[in-house]
Amino acid sequence: MKSLVRRMKSGLFMRYSVVYVLICALIIIAACAATTSTTTSRQPAQEPPKEEKTQQAQEQAKQQTQEEIIKKELSYARSRAYSLGIYPYMDKNYEQALPDLLKVAQIDKQIYQTFADVDTLKYPVIYKQIGICYQERGIIDSAYYYYNEGYVYYDSSEVYKSNKNEMDNYKYILQWLQWYYSENQQTDKYIEFSEKFLMYEQDKAKRKVILEPLKTIYIKQQEYDKALEKLEELLEIEPDNREFESEWINAIRITGGDEALIKVWEEKHLENPADAEIIWNLINIYENQLEYAKVIEFADKYLALNSDDIDARVKKANALEAVGKFDQAIVLWQELNKLRPGNPQYLLNIARIYHFNKENYQEAVKWAYNARQIDTGFGEASLKIADVIVSYITVVMGKYGRETPDIDDKLIYEVAIEYFKDATNNQNTRNRANQLLQHYNTESFIRTPSDIHMNKGHDAPGIPEYSWVWKYKK
Repeated sequence: MKSLVRRMKSGLFMRYSVVYVLICALIIIAACAATTSTTTSRQPAQEPPKEEKTQQAQEQAKQQTQEEIIKKELSYARSRAYSLGIYPYMDKNYEQALPDLLKVAQIDKQIYQTFADVDTLKYPVIYKQIGICYQERGIIDSAYYYYNEGYVYYDSSEVYKSNKNEMDNYKYILQWLQWYYSENQQTDKYIEFSEKFLMYEQDKAKRKVILEPLKTIYIKQQEYDKALEKLEELLEIEPDNREFESEWINAIRITGGDEALIKVWEEKHLENPADAEIIWNLINIYENQLEYAKVIEFADKYLALNSDDIDARVKKANALEAVGKFDQAIVLWQELNKLRPGNPQYLLNIARIYHFNKENYQEAVKWAYNARQIDTGFGEASLKIADVIVSYITVVMGKYGRETPDIDDKLIYEVAIEYFKDATNNQNTRNRANQLLQHYNTESFIRTPSDIHMNKGHDAPGIPEYSWVWKYKK
């Protein structure tokens, strides 16, 4: 029995021992597998076999070779097409030249788009040549398309900056596009391409052709700063052009006022003190600014250079009046009357000074009457005589304390009315004279039948103040 128990225990132990060994073995295998996996993940990837690398290089080289072959074939086709097209083009046989030149442009575009070959941009002149072909055949829309394509390629490559011939080609395209936009009234595009053309064109005659219409556009658009810039260059090209100068002066006045204009001309005067034209411009500007002391100053400078000038004397005389130097002004108007004796306005100006500024009514009528003697149809003189007489009656009535005219006053009013009537014969003074007649040719100012009856024999004023006026009775 004991031996049986021992055998049973011994069998169990054996079984447990085998299981234990198996478990340990599994643990060891698992640990080894984990270690192997970790080690493998840390090792660099193995390079492909040499045979695979060689094959890749061969394929790459084969592809490059094929691209070069295609590119050479296209380049050859381009050269051949260009040779076929350029000779008839040079002979102005544009219809024959066009198909081959179009083929060249197509090949260029294919090379650029397929191989991203920037070198193809070095030949944008082909678009100019195609544009000329269409232009000469009258197909303007197609010409525009290719000129514009040429402009885009030129602008992208900037090849024109280092090559004179390409610069000329580029300017040709710019100028043609400028013309196209002008014809199609695309003002903004016209301005853009005109300004771009001016960036590169140095020839003054060619610049003038662009500058002149461009400044006109800027003036119409009231962009006076830009117009001023163009006008200044135009005046450098043609300094004696009066139209440019007038527009330039106006542009300066608009952008900076008369003050800016005065500054410009003063600087020019300092540079050229004997330039009568500059002095004359300053006279006009100061007159416009009502700076009469300056007008007198520069009028004297102008007369020192042109002693017989009438206009400068007139401006000076008016300025002397404006600053209150009436006696000097009268002397100058008398001097002008001697230089130009047939102009009644000079004498009328003297009458005006005596009337309004010196309140010397007798002298005022005398000079106005002298002006009328020069030209009896000069309505302003007749109107002035009548106006002065009416003013003088008011003074005399005030002296005698009369509020309404008496018989003497009415006799003098009748003298004035004759000259008002005389002024109606001139269309320049007719309306004013008629308005005054409606007021003064009434019973309040002229003798009524009752006045005449009551004052029989009183046919002339009885007071001495009116004796000089009565001499002018018609």
